[in-house]
Amino acid sequence: MLLEKTLQTIIDRKPDPVEKEPILSALTAGPRDLWARIRRDKFGVGVNKESLSSIENALEIIYLDDKETCYDENDTSKYNEEYARALHGYGYQLWCDKPSVYFFSKNGRFLSNAEHSCVDAMCLVHIREYIKYHEKFSNPYNPDGHCRGEIEAIPTAERLIFNLDDETKDAIEEAYKVSKEVADNFENASIVFRDFGKDFIKKAKVSPDAFIQMALQMAYYKVGKVGYMKSGKSSFPFSKKMSGKMFFIAMWH
Repeated sequence: MLLEKTLQTIIDRKPDPVEKEPILSALTAGPRDLWARIRRDKFGVGVNKESLSSIENALEIIYLDDKETCYDENDTSKYNEEYARALHGYGYQLWCDKPSVYFFSKNGRFLSNAEHSCVDAMCLVHIREYIKYHEKFSNPYNPDGHCRGEIEAIPTAERLIFNLDDETKDAIEEAYKVSKEVADNFENASIVFRDFGKDFIKKAKVSPDAFIQMALQMAYYKVGKVGYMKSGKSSFPFSKKMSGKMFFIAMWH
């Protein structure tokens, strides 16, 4: 309840961003040498240093969206748009120096982005499973949809302040052009597979993870025709030598 009320005060607050502030996080998604220089020269003192420190020491980054999203098993384009956004954030909605970012849409849809070179991807999976389990079995909401509980006082969320001079604004715009180009160049597609799920795989006494690994190996072989991949990762990029295009296969299981 306390967190809900605090977030609501942020939503109700009138936006007052300075120029280029809405796409500030593009600095973390653009050229790394550009961000390293601007971070050193422009975010090393004063209010910029304080605000950056608050972001970098935060447990999570939460993006509250004013758009509504949905999942429709008969129209996979809606889901394609959702998970494409979770991957690239349109070039400015991800603080890419943080290991995870959470998106919440206006109608309550939850997306997340996790960079797992520092920890295994299953950490995020466990977090999401924990949330879904308690939403279903712990009855955390009132009939009106608000969180249960009583609060005595609502803490005031502090507005982070940035002092962006012309050089910093130019750097933000330069980074955004790069990150937006990457986002605009992204293509994805999905299908709704109804033939069977992991229960069937378990009945066959095969590890669901191993089953998916074999499926990815076969997909890689059929599309690439260059032999089997050596990595055991469950998501991987590969290129077709004839077309020069880069493909990315990812599977949640």
